[in-house]
Amino acid sequence: MTSQLKETEIQTLLQSDENQLLEQLGMRAAVATHSLKKSAELNPKIVAEDVIAMGIKDDLKDLGKRILRRWERSAYDLLCGHDPDDAKVQNEIKNALNIGEVATMGALTAALISIGLMPALAPVLAAILVKKFFNPAYGEFCAYWKEKLPGTK
Repeated sequence: MTSQLKETEIQTLLQSDENQLLEQLGMRAAVATHSLKKSAELNPKIVAEDVIAMGIKDDLKDLGKRILRRWERSAYDLLCGHDPDDAKVQNEIKNALNIGEVATMGALTAALISIGLMPALAPVLAAILVKKFFNPAYGEFCAYWKEKLPGTK
């Protein structure tokens, strides 16, 4: 298992559009269900036998959307909530926001893994969150994100 993403891997994810990231999230989830070892990797290598087990592209995108919906609330609570136990993570994210998207994505990936998301899925989910909600003003970041959460208005 690689303990950190390389900057080039982060840049590749950040250059993808949201649909590509949702497909990637679904693809990694499908692979992770067949390989416990790959579920623990930040950037699992997908081989031909993995592709056979995946299904069609639209199904992978739908799976990615379901995973995003399931984890988005937990990520919001961790990063923008008021639990004092999360203060350290929130400070790390605030500091990373001042550095840039790559640092923010690295900090988000670590935070998502800390709340139980598979390492194979965490970088892709972090990329989606950075692309959707990245803003240098952390307070605005959380307020905007809260507005976009399903069932919150």
